[in-house]
Amino acid sequence: MKNPKVKGSEFERFISKQLSLFWSGGKRKDLFWRTHSSGALHTISRMNNEAGDIMSINTESSNFTNQFIIECKFYKNINFNDIIYKTQHSNLKQWILNLFNLADKENRIPLLIMKQNHKPIIILTNQQGYKLLHKYMDEYTIIDTNDMFLFICDFNSFLSLDPNLFKSS
Repeated sequence: MKNPKVKGSEFERFISKQLSLFWSGGKRKDLFWRTHSSGALHTISRMNNEAGDIMSINTESSNFTNQFIIECKFYKNINFNDIIYKTQHSNLKQWILNLFNLADKENRIPLLIMKQNHKPIIILTNQQGYKLLHKYMDEYTIIDTNDMFLFICDFNSFLSLDPNLFKSS
């Protein structure tokens, strides 16, 4: 069994490379990388580009991280029932609330990129992300409860979008 920290770090590196390839039209793998201390530095230093798990490491890609704050989670089991049934002590709900609150403070759109063992990678975002993305996505899921609006789509479908949609925003 792999150490969870190692598993999470490997996932963040994978997502960084995938976002770099997406942003560069398949030409570069080095435009995004893991944030130093995976977001902890942001809490200490309040450096704008270092909020979240993934940051731009090239001016060519900074427009993306100026629009989005990205968190990555790779867990054995991500239980959406916790959201639907309003489970009190839910990891998923806490991740979402923390990211959405940070995104509000940073005036950016939250992207929670999640992977569950043996399942495809998904992206979860809020209503602001929904307004930007839904018209370009063929398939997505919405969970709208009294206290939370979630837009969920497949990561590979997101990567198939034209990155110019985000470069001019």
